[in-house]
Amino acid sequence: MIAIAELTSIEQLSSMRLLWRALLGKTRGATFFQSAEWLEAWWRYCGEGQTLKVLCIGVGGKTIGMVPLTVRRETTDVGRLRTLTYPLDDWGTFYGPVGANPTAALYAAMRHLQQSPRDWDLIDLRHVDEARLDQGRTANALRMSGLSALEQTWAELPAIRLDQWDAGEVFARHSQLRRAEHQLSNRGRLISIRHRPAGNDVGPAEMRRDLLDDCLKLLRDRPENERQLIADAYHAAALAAMVELNLVYLNGRPAACAINFVNQGEVDVFAAAVDPELAPAATDVLRGRMLLDAMDLGDTVFRFSPRTAWLAEGWSNATLTSSRHTHFASVGLRAQLLRLNQWGRRLLSQKPVTVSDLPA
Repeated sequence: MIAIAELTSIEQLSSMRLLWRALLGKTRGATFFQSAEWLEAWWRYCGEGQTLKVLCIGVGGKTIGMVPLTVRRETTDVGRLRTLTYPLDDWGTFYGPVGANPTAALYAAMRHLQQSPRDWDLIDLRHVDEARLDQGRTANALRMSGLSALEQTWAELPAIRLDQWDAGEVFARHSQLRRAEHQLSNRGRLISIRHRPAGNDVGPAEMRRDLLDDCLKLLRDRPENERQLIADAYHAAALAAMVELNLVYLNGRPAACAINFVNQGEVDVFAAAVDPELAPAATDVLRGRMLLDAMDLGDTVFRFSPRTAWLAEGWSNATLTSSRHTHFASVGLRAQLLRLNQWGRRLLSQKPVTVSDLPA
């Protein structure tokens, strides 16, 4: 028998953290963005005006999965609509349910939404890794629950697959790195630092708050709530041994930085910045050191979100496509108007609707 508990406040997550962490460890292709700690940090700085809806899926008295969702009002071509979606906001590349059985979790979650009092106008599941992880699960869960949905492209983002670099590529990247290092070294003392806390006992020394502070100096133009989110997410990911810092210093001052989330050889570039006075050489040093050192650590792929895609320019050798699945409430006039609007635009263009085409 399937049982579903609906968590609607961030305080309720504290009692679920250990269980959530265990489920995350069983999730294929998991990232830190799917952790309870990410949701707590994201909610603290980005959740204002939204309604939390975390669905805990249980079978036979055992929790098998979590489906984290949020309801928020978004501006569309037909006015503001209540949108039920994943809590990511383009900070990462992909998102999905937590647990070893995403098929059962998604189906149970969609059935629950279909049968519960509706507090949304759209179900808009974005950032779905259709090709690698989802493989039709989201579409099937919606359809089997009686929720018709429009499937579209959400975003196409760059990636760097280190496992596809041959000897010639590695040599070319080393040469590019040496040229950039030589250029910056002519202006003073150049230092590169990579810090990746490891193990289950990360203390103050391993946190390296000093390095994080230098990253935040380079990110000073970002809104304050984003800087606070970056700092809190870094601390939480460090405690979980799922983060790394990459920094380039020139004459003791930070010149470039990247904060990444890591898990089992896969890296998500979370936040990055370069001193504009030192670009593009500082960009090449940051990127070159980060990627070439990663090969020695056994990392296989770097993924770049819309916020960090600029760092992959000229180095990307793969494109990652995420999809979105949108169900429009059948009894909502504006939701149906939006559905007709989007179907019409899709038919006229004869191509998938991308993130830039649709309400954000």
